[in-house]
Amino acid sequence: MAPPAARWSPRSPASATATRPPEAPLTGTDAPLTTGRLYESLRTGHFLLITPAPYEPPSTPRTDRLTVAHWTDARRTPLLIPPDAYITWATDSATPTTIEAALTAHLG
Repeated sequence: MAPPAARWSPRSPASATATRPPEAPLTGTDAPLTTGRLYESLRTGHFLLITPAPYEPPSTPRTDRLTVAHWTDARRTPLLIPPDAYITWATDSATPTTIEAALTAHLG
Protein backbone atom coordinates (compact mmCIF):
# COMPACT_ATOMS: atom_id res chain seq x y z
CA MET A 1 0.00 0.00 0.00
CA ALA A 2 1.31 3.43 -0.93
CA PRO A 3 1.93 5.97 1.82
CA PRO A 4 -0.96 8.44 2.25
CA ALA A 5 0.93 11.37 0.73
CA ALA A 6 1.54 9.36 -2.44
CA ARG A 7 -2.17 8.43 -2.80
CA TRP A 8 -3.62 11.86 -2.09
CA SER A 9 -4.27 14.08 -5.08
CA PRO A 10 -5.49 17.67 -4.80
CA ARG A 11 -6.87 17.28 -8.34
CA SER A 12 -9.44 14.71 -7.21
CA PRO A 13 -11.17 15.89 -4.03
CA ALA A 14 -13.67 13.04 -3.92
CA SER A 15 -10.87 10.49 -3.64
CA ALA A 16 -9.12 12.60 -1.00
CA THR A 17 -11.73 11.96 1.69
CA ALA A 18 -10.77 9.34 4.29
CA THR A 19 -7.06 9.83 3.50
CA ARG A 20 -4.44 11.88 5.29
CA PRO A 21 -3.15 14.94 3.46
CA PRO A 22 0.57 15.47 3.00
CA GLU A 23 2.29 17.96 5.28
CA ALA A 24 1.95 21.46 3.85
CA PRO A 25 2.71 25.04 4.80
CA LEU A 26 -0.31 27.05 5.93
CA THR A 27 -1.08 30.58 6.92
CA GLY A 28 -3.72 31.88 9.28
CA THR A 29 -4.31 34.08 12.27
CA ASP A 30 -5.33 31.44 14.82
CA ALA A 31 -2.81 30.57 17.53
CA PRO A 32 -2.20 26.97 16.37
CA LEU A 33 -0.99 28.32 13.03
CA THR A 34 1.99 30.15 14.44
CA THR A 35 4.10 27.18 13.31
CA GLY A 36 2.52 27.25 9.85
CA ARG A 37 2.36 23.47 9.43
CA LEU A 38 -0.72 21.33 8.83
CA TYR A 39 -0.09 18.60 11.42
CA GLU A 40 1.02 21.08 14.08
CA SER A 41 -2.32 22.84 13.63
CA LEU A 42 -4.24 19.63 14.40
CA ARG A 43 -2.61 19.15 17.82
CA THR A 44 -5.15 21.50 19.40
CA GLY A 45 -7.95 18.99 18.92
CA HIS A 46 -9.86 21.37 16.62
CA PHE A 47 -11.16 20.67 13.14
CA LEU A 48 -8.99 22.38 10.51
CA LEU A 49 -10.59 24.10 7.52
CA ILE A 50 -8.07 24.86 4.77
CA THR A 51 -9.10 27.12 1.91
CA PRO A 52 -7.16 28.68 -0.97
CA ALA A 53 -8.65 32.12 -0.43
CA PRO A 54 -9.35 33.98 2.77
CA TYR A 55 -12.52 32.69 4.35
CA GLU A 56 -13.67 33.62 7.80
CA PRO A 57 -16.59 31.66 9.16
CA PRO A 58 -19.33 33.61 10.90
CA SER A 59 -19.14 33.77 14.68
CA THR A 60 -20.93 30.65 15.80
CA PRO A 61 -20.60 28.29 18.74
CA ARG A 62 -18.26 26.13 16.61
CA THR A 63 -15.40 28.65 16.63
CA ASP A 64 -14.02 26.91 19.72
CA ARG A 65 -13.74 23.68 17.67
CA LEU A 66 -12.54 25.06 14.32
CA THR A 67 -9.27 26.53 13.07
CA VAL A 68 -9.29 28.25 9.66
CA ALA A 69 -6.14 28.22 7.52
CA HIS A 70 -5.12 28.96 3.97
CA TRP A 71 -2.72 27.20 1.61
CA THR A 72 0.54 29.08 1.07
CA ASP A 73 1.44 27.14 -2.07
CA ALA A 74 -0.39 26.44 -5.35
CA ARG A 75 -2.91 24.01 -3.84
CA ARG A 76 -6.50 25.06 -4.36
CA THR A 77 -8.55 22.20 -2.87
CA PRO A 78 -10.59 23.27 0.18
CA LEU A 79 -10.38 20.62 2.93
CA LEU A 80 -12.02 19.98 6.28
CA ILE A 81 -9.81 17.85 8.51
CA PRO A 82 -10.83 16.59 11.97
CA PRO A 83 -8.26 16.05 14.74
CA ASP A 84 -7.64 12.46 13.58
CA ALA A 85 -6.12 13.99 10.39
CA TYR A 86 -8.27 12.04 7.93
CA ILE A 87 -9.92 14.36 5.40
CA THR A 88 -13.65 14.61 6.09
CA TRP A 89 -14.65 16.96 3.27
CA ALA A 90 -13.03 18.16 0.05
CA THR A 91 -14.38 19.87 -3.04
CA ASP A 92 -13.25 21.24 -6.40
CA SER A 93 -14.96 24.57 -5.92
CA ALA A 94 -16.08 26.11 -2.70
CA THR A 95 -18.27 29.09 -2.04
CA PRO A 96 -19.12 30.46 1.38
CA THR A 97 -22.44 28.59 1.08
CA THR A 98 -20.85 25.18 0.37
CA ILE A 99 -18.27 25.71 3.10
CA GLU A 100 -21.00 26.58 5.61
CA ALA A 101 -22.97 23.49 4.56
CA ALA A 102 -19.92 21.28 5.15
CA LEU A 103 -19.21 22.89 8.52
CA THR A 104 -22.85 22.45 9.58
CA ALA A 105 -22.84 18.81 8.48
CA HIS A 106 -19.63 17.97 10.37
CA LEU A 107 -19.58 20.37 13.29
CA GLY A 108 -23.21 21.26 13.77
